[in-house]
Amino acid sequence: MMTPTHITFSLAMTSLMTGTANLELLGVAAIASLIPDIDTSKSFIGRLFFPLSRWLENNTVHRGITHSFFATGVITLVSYPIALYGYPHVWHGLILGYFFGWFGDVFTKSGVEAFYPSHGRLIIPRNPRLRLATRSNAEWFLLMILVAIAVISININSVMLKPLTPLPYNQGKWLMHV
Repeated sequence: MMTPTHITFSLAMTSLMTGTANLELLGVAAIASLIPDIDTSKSFIGRLFFPLSRWLENNTVHRGITHSFFATGVITLVSYPIALYGYPHVWHGLILGYFFGWFGDVFTKSGVEAFYPSHGRLIIPRNPRLRLATRSNAEWFLLMILVAIAVISININSVMLKPLTPLPYNQGKWLMHV
């Protein structure tokens, strides 16, 4: 999957799942969606963190451990102090962005090792002719659909009134989200 598709898939799904247009949460989710591809030096994030990506490339398979529920769990636990120090929206963005970053690759031809340490691949759909090839016309079409979903979801979430919810960073006061 291309970098813009990872980012847009993560933005659309995170906005839909959280029902928010919070720029910090969505920004972190967009950046975090690139982290799973650190296992290849050819990716955008792999080029930024070249020594680490080269090591991972030589010692793991692409779309292996970094594209798994196991890695998502590790990221969730290791990053939990972010939520404890008063930034739960950043923590949620990191987790959701990371998850959607690798989950988008489930729809590609090679799938992902979602259930690592099992080396079985999770690939959707079952029919190989319907799977995405990177930079294919189908991926470009999907990207356009995801852009539309993200724009609509973020617009709806930014104008609708949200129900009263407790916000931990406001000392438990009940506030109306707008």
